[in-house]
Amino acid sequence: MTVYHRHMTQRVSTDPYWQYNCSAYSAAMLINDATLGGLLGITGRYVREHSSEPIPDPQSPGLNIQQIIGVSNRLRVQITDKTGRPWSELVAALEEGRRVGLQLDYGELPGASKCQARGDFGHMIVIAKVREDGVGMPGSDPLCSGVRVYRASELRHAAEVFARATGINSGVRWCTTRRIPVVK
Repeated sequence: MTVYHRHMTQRVSTDPYWQYNCSAYSAAMLINDATLGGLLGITGRYVREHSSEPIPDPQSPGLNIQQIIGVSNRLRVQITDKTGRPWSELVAALEEGRRVGLQLDYGELPGASKCQARGDFGHMIVIAKVREDGVGMPGSDPLCSGVRVYRASELRHAAEVFARATGINSGVRWCTTRRIPVVK
């Protein structure tokens, strides 16, 4: 049995806003996974173009969770905002077979967990599941060229730092899809 997940990188030379589109590409991965690839042409560029902010705001160029949900709703794909909910609920969602979009402080990740040497900015990644050891979390950072396995404790720390810096006093900033069927 296989967990369906298609990684997407935001490093797309034809996307004029690729450097700001981590949430857009994460949303595209969430939508793609939730539909098992059934909606063709959904990319980060598509999500950005169909969001309430098609041209990045210079003061805050990335998309937020509500903006990506706005795009997913128009596509009739449910993504649910879980901002402020505890880490334990995020883990439970993954264990149920849902995908998670997680916002975090990129500068707080250890160097070995990054695909870009420099950077202290808000960022979004997609987590596909929790490994059986309970420590590893396979996921997709749109800055990377493929799926990586992250330590849960490192993701939690970076997510909590970002949440506190953006006014969330408990829990983290995350969203989730429906349960994704396992492909046999």
